[in-house]
Amino acid sequence: MPVELNRPDRWENDDLSMAEYQEEDDFSDIDSDSSDTTTCSMSTLNSVEVNSYFREVYGRAYPADRNIPAFVPLDNGEAARLEIQHHYLKLLIGSNYFGPVREILQSHPSRKKRVLDLFTADGTWAQEMATEFPHVDFVSLDMIPLVPHTPRPNVNFEVYDVYNGFAEPDASFDIVHTRRTVTQFRDYHAFIREVYRVLRPGGLMLFGQIEVEVYEYTAPDPSSPNDPGQNLFPGSHVILAKDSLPVITYGIELLQLLAPGSSLWHSQPREHNIKLDDVDLYQTGMEASCSPPLGFKDIVSQIHIYPITGWHHSPRLRALGEIVQQVGQWNWRNFGLLFRQIGRDEKEVDALIEAGEKEMSSRDIWQVMRYHTMYATKI
Repeated sequence: MPVELNRPDRWENDDLSMAEYQEEDDFSDIDSDSSDTTTCSMSTLNSVEVNSYFREVYGRAYPADRNIPAFVPLDNGEAARLEIQHHYLKLLIGSNYFGPVREILQSHPSRKKRVLDLFTADGTWAQEMATEFPHVDFVSLDMIPLVPHTPRPNVNFEVYDVYNGFAEPDASFDIVHTRRTVTQFRDYHAFIREVYRVLRPGGLMLFGQIEVEVYEYTAPDPSSPNDPGQNLFPGSHVILAKDSLPVITYGIELLQLLAPGSSLWHSQPREHNIKLDDVDLYQTGMEASCSPPLGFKDIVSQIHIYPITGWHHSPRLRALGEIVQQVGQWNWRNFGLLFRQIGRDEKEVDALIEAGEKEMSSRDIWQVMRYHTMYATKI
């Protein structure tokens, strides 16, 4: 059934212009009969409604809902940066996906396969996957409408408050794709449980997260933090802590959390049996011990190390580093609000941004970052 959009209230004196969202472009040419996806999507939003998701801070667009963490502006510039980031991550790992995705998404004689893309942002991943797998339905979900999306018959773009849970039935997706989700949830354990809930048994969770730390390259593993990076990244950790957001150890902690024996699954209601809020009906004793375990199996993680300037001897990684460098210099200009939140004055903010841009143009230090990927199968 349709899900009502949970929109934050309009901010007073909101003069943001989102001209690219035209009221007459209601994406009415989507073939709604081709998919079993829900009907509440970004195709229902007009320009006034889109504006209601944003407020203006220092002339840039940020989420109107203060519960949504935002360390950089969420406007056209950020959408372009995220699209470029998508392409360099694809260049890094060689594909849009990892793990047994093709096997999972093979056609089924009695039902359509379904994929949920969480925090879709610019939507590039969902669009490309929908093109590669035209027989699969994709639900592309976010909390704000960052960009207008190209209509496709097998993609449904949805916008609502995911902090209240995913508006999807239990065991309704074959794959859940999560990228850039670590800093979006104060309770990441609850987020993982929701991913588990909507996955079908045997379904696949795909996880991707870029570390916020910058390292100086020292073979075979870049483990020494790069001093110039200290200007920025501890500051982001301060804000994460202030907002009670998790600073998890990326793949290491997630490996432990997903396993059946972890505390994540203790005292949790059994799937298809009771709802999450029916705490008085937990299974106990012999009944619980005879039930199949909760959690994930076949958990595989990998750390991808990549340069953030063009210093690398490999032509592919050098090209990747040059792309990341351009994005990084651009990104420094987006950190103004972050620096102000940790108490820096305007002169300090300007100096930090200038120093960061200069650092990103230097090849004297072999700087790298790390991208964590993981996939796991629901038991």
